[in-house]
Amino acid sequence: YFVPIMVVVGLLGNLISFLVFVATYMRRLSSSVYLAALSMVDMVFLMCVLLSWGVNIGISTYQKDGWCQMFTYFTYVSSFLSVWYVVSFTVERYIAVHFPLRRFEFCTTNRAKIVVLSLACLAAVIYSFGTWTSGVNSYFEMPVCGPLPQFSYLVNMVHNVDTLITLVLPFLAILFMNVRIALKVMQFYSTRRSVTEQNQVRVTKMLLIVSSIFLVLNLPRHSERVYLFI
Repeated sequence: YFVPIMVVVGLLGNLISFLVFVATYMRRLSSSVYLAALSMVDMVFLMCVLLSWGVNIGISTYQKDGWCQMFTYFTYVSSFLSVWYVVSFTVERYIAVHFPLRRFEFCTTNRAKIVVLSLACLAAVIYSFGTWTSGVNSYFEMPVCGPLPQFSYLVNMVHNVDTLITLVLPFLAILFMNVRIALKVMQFYSTRRSVTEQNQVRVTKMLLIVSSIFLVLNLPRHSERVYLFI
């Protein structure tokens, strides 16, 4: 029961995080828009994990038509949004640190909401293929949710592209920006700065830690999928 316990803990943690980012003073920060959205898509992904684990205890809901397609679709969408929301707030911090004069133009809550909604719409469209290329197949007289045989070649191609856009590209982008941001933060401490700049650095450090932990925790999955891709 390790998986359901971790899922419940993850759901509670993400729910608390979501409430903090939307119902406290932090809602005024543009980065909170990304973090609140990240909490929501992570909860969706965790629910998909719990749904797939249910097979182990005889609850095979997602092994039925309709549920299978929905499971596949939301797994793809939540995985895409999770990583690109991290990239988005990392880009925002990169702009704030390296181009401070443009911060008030690009690092706003309204712009963050536009980015969040745009990414959500993009994911909803590009992963719609999952609703008609997946279904319940029979293996050894057991129902299994997966790609339909007639679409296996297409799904393999899409999987390779998905590996690039949800693993390789964002991983390299986050790594590059985090290194540049960390160097800038180190430079900050070598000079005296205003209180406003100090507050910006505190926010930057927090988000730097979040995105760095994201990289570390996802590194094993990244390595496995890149290996299979190669």
